[in-house]
Amino acid sequence: MSQHEQPLTSQDDVNFVQELAWKMLDGCLEEEEAEQLDLLLTHSEVARQAYTKVVQLHVDLVAQFGALPNCEEMIKKAIAAASANPGQASPAKAANSPPPIPQAEIPTTERTGT
Repeated sequence: MSQHEQPLTSQDDVNFVQELAWKMLDGCLEEEEAEQLDLLLTHSEVARQAYTKVVQLHVDLVAQFGALPNCEEMIKKAIAAASANPGQASPAKAANSPPPIPQAEIPTTERTGT
């Protein structure tokens, strides 16, 4: 029996359920992970509560901000962009780069002494 087939007892176990739930909602959950999540949800009230909180937060975020593309779509777009523009910064890096600082021209006025 693996560590996560036993009842949840620690914050690490709850964090594990939350991580699996987010991966599922993002469309990135592997088959083995799906089986682990199913087992945890079947046997643990704590797991079901942690899962429900994640799903509720996801629903609230989607209602507020709209749905995001799943992991597979984002990965495919990133690969396509990298293939189309080899040698250029990735969209993720470009999105995280600060914008250029605008250069303002400061007019100079000559002062006359009194």
